[in-house]
Amino acid sequence: MKREGRWDSQNQLINRIARVTTRILPEGEGVYMRYINQEIRNSDSLKFEELLDVVKPLILGGDTPIGTNLKSKVLQPLVYNKLPNNLKRPLLVSVITDGMPEPEPKNTFVDAIAECGDKLEAAGLPRESVKFMIGQVGSAKAATRFLQDISKESRIQDVVFVAPERLDVITSRLEDDWKIDEWLIETLYAPIMKGEGRKKQ
Repeated sequence: MKREGRWDSQNQLINRIARVTTRILPEGEGVYMRYINQEIRNSDSLKFEELLDVVKPLILGGDTPIGTNLKSKVLQPLVYNKLPNNLKRPLLVSVITDGMPEPEPKNTFVDAIAECGDKLEAAGLPRESVKFMIGQVGSAKAATRFLQDISKESRIQDVVFVAPERLDVITSRLEDDWKIDEWLIETLYAPIMKGEGRKKQ
């Protein structure tokens, strides 16, 4: 995260994603933010203006057990603990990374997403009730390969959208705020539209 201004790029993207999503969420609900390599307090159902207070005290560095913590920090509390009857609405999980998982095996992340679909189906819900958008910041080749491998995983293709370009590069090319917001809306809705397209076929 220290290279290429990745930390700043990531936090700018988080702010923009939050600004867009908080506009379309139901009244009284906000975004939930989790960092893979550190604990953050008071990070549930945040309004846009509350994000800065959460981000300010965070520090750089740490391992990236992305799959392990996807399960423990996101899926367990926000999905599994609410099954079978208390998952009130579909969820979109946006994942931003600058590297590959470590020290966990590479397939842990994919396994966690596949397991989520299995648990949803076991509870009588569609696998598409939880979808994932995954994007890269920075030019790390290991991260690029990791995301390319994810995009080829047949087990999770119905619920995962991998951004085709680096998120920081795309946002740097979009000078106007409204253009960035428009691109974010299209990107965030890509997993949803992909599922709708399959249903109509």
